Amino acid sequence: MKKSYTPIVRLASSKSKDTLNMPVHLKPMQFGRYPSDNAVTFERWYLDNWRISDERERIYLPVQWTALYCNNGYGNAAVLHTIQRYIDSLDATKKYYTIVQYDDGILNDLGRLDVKVIACSVKSDFTIPLLCTPHKFNFTPGAFKKDIYATFIGNLTHPIRANLIKQLEGKEDYYISTKQHDLREYCKIFARSKYVLCPRGYGLSSFRIQEAIDMQAIPVYISDEFIFPYNTKEFDFGMAVPHDMDIECALAIADGSGSDELWKDYINKNKHLYTYHGCKQEILKYLSNENTD
Repeated sequence: MKKSYTPIVRLASSKSKDTLNMPVHLKPMQFGRYPSDNAVTFERWYLDNWRISDERERIYLPVQWTALYCNNGYGNAAVLHTIQRYIDSLDATKKYYTIVQYDDGILNDLGRLDVKVIACSVKSDFTIPLLCTPHKFNFTPGAFKKDIYATFIGNLTHPIRANLIKQLEGKEDYYISTKQHDLREYCKIFARSKYVLCPRGYGLSSFRIQEAIDMQAIPVYISDEFIFPYNTKEFDFGMAVPHDMDIECALAIADGSGSDELWKDYINKNKHLYTYHGCKQEILKYLSNENTD
């Protein structure tokens, strides 16, 4: 007899509460870690650090979308059905908001609900950065001489990355590699770099933007379509370079403008926006201001 299929979920005990009393199987921990030392995703951290005092007009819908999708074949039919059944049970007369990191956004149908989607993807009402917990090798400013002009370390998960390597590999003062690095060495190379090249991968953004900020380097966001955090129209955290622009030329323009000095001042004032706590505050601010315009 053919066995019935039950979605694989990892139950997680949590002291956090939510006003919807959502079933625990919709709030699993994610199996894999990326980056490798990312102890808790932003989605999970937000759930664990949500308090009743954070409640706004909209109700927090704490489905752990990314964990559910990634733990179950990147959104197989069974897990989509499990989630949809819960979504369809919600009161459609109420307003909700939810947070998702998954590159493809929410795969389920939210059409019957009034939901603000907060995500680092184009499928969002309010954009947030792609965030992780800071690496433990977070060196103090000035710990290393900036003796590397620009760095890229990563896998070939998008043609833009392949083109970047083809353009820059072997160039003097550049560190370009697709090899696996020890985490400490990876962070040290970033800390030694003036610029960290952050080309998009499968998703439109990159964890390297936050990693560069944490290591006091200037992130250079390279993409064919940009996601700017917090619904801004420009990338105020470094440089945004179209994928078909010559990277060396773009960096030379930045050098000539003295923008790296302006960047140093800006990062000290605004680097909190690339932290979990800072992002949470921006989300709550967005929800508070939603109907004030």
